[in-house]
Amino acid sequence: MIKFLAKALAITTLFLLIIFNLDDTRKTQDRALKKHWDAINLQAEKINTVFFGTSLTLSAVDPALFDSLNRNLGLQTNSFNFSLPGMDLLEAQYWVEQILHQDIPNLETIILEINDLTLFLNSANHRTPRIISHHDFKRTLIACKAILNSSYRPVQQYKMIKSRMTFFAKHSFKAGEMRYLVNSLFNDISIPGDSLRNYNGYTQKTVRHPHLQKRRQHFLSEEGKQEYQQKLNGNHRKRNKMFKHYRQTQATALSIVKDILKQCEARKIKIILVSMPSFGERKFLVENLISQQVDCVMLNLDLPEKYQALFARENRFDLNHLNHQGAKLVTAILANTFTEKRNNL
Repeated sequence: MIKFLAKALAITTLFLLIIFNLDDTRKTQDRALKKHWDAINLQAEKINTVFFGTSLTLSAVDPALFDSLNRNLGLQTNSFNFSLPGMDLLEAQYWVEQILHQDIPNLETIILEINDLTLFLNSANHRTPRIISHHDFKRTLIACKAILNSSYRPVQQYKMIKSRMTFFAKHSFKAGEMRYLVNSLFNDISIPGDSLRNYNGYTQKTVRHPHLQKRRQHFLSEEGKQEYQQKLNGNHRKRNKMFKHYRQTQATALSIVKDILKQCEARKIKIILVSMPSFGERKFLVENLISQQVDCVMLNLDLPEKYQALFARENRFDLNHLNHQGAKLVTAILANTFTEKRNNL
């Protein structure tokens, strides 16, 4: 009887581990996130400014150039770009909280990219281990409430909530962490400390990866040129059905931003909100922040008519992302804004 119970327990335990890890054992640990986290902790004594955002910020803000320009303008900054592909507001909120609770004694400013909240998991991160990290109780509750308040069909709502709850279960029971054990047997995920001492998070888009090479080739083609021009002309604004869902979630997006502002204010951390240049798409969150006169510095760079150089094709890597030359332009604008507005922060 005891042997039978022991076998049953072993089989049940194995079954639960497989169920919880079915979507994760095929993945590798997110090396970019680990590199960010290890580097920012290694450099904690000197860092005073941190950027958070999506790949738009990751590939468009060079901390080394930002600090150099600020020094020329009479301001000392030591910045780090903690952006990650597909980092939505919920994930940004989580990592801002993690940074605020770390021992970074000289942290003074957070510069946060803002985007409309979408309830569908971003294709850039929903198949990565990162997704489990930020699905704690707080953020799972926020997401599920927003889903239930949306006008998506009940079947869609069920699927979206099911996904969120699955990640919450993995986060709560740390079941998803088994992938680290599996990966450690086949992959060396350690990152030498020497390579992290001068690492600042900045990652430019290159054609080394096949999918990025295809995107680059498409952007340079005649078809890509026409598609980009159509987006700049505003044809993308006709997606009324999608905009309806964006409008419905912006009360949630606004509350997330206000929560981040409140947490930063409590720790006397200054914050700048930035809408990065994409292709001039209307953002309901930006409109809400302006209409409610949120008390913080906000910079909207997603304005083709105002920042023409940021939307010139020669300064672009693809439809959404800037190349290295475009990154220099954005970084310079941010440095100038930072020094001009520092008295208002």
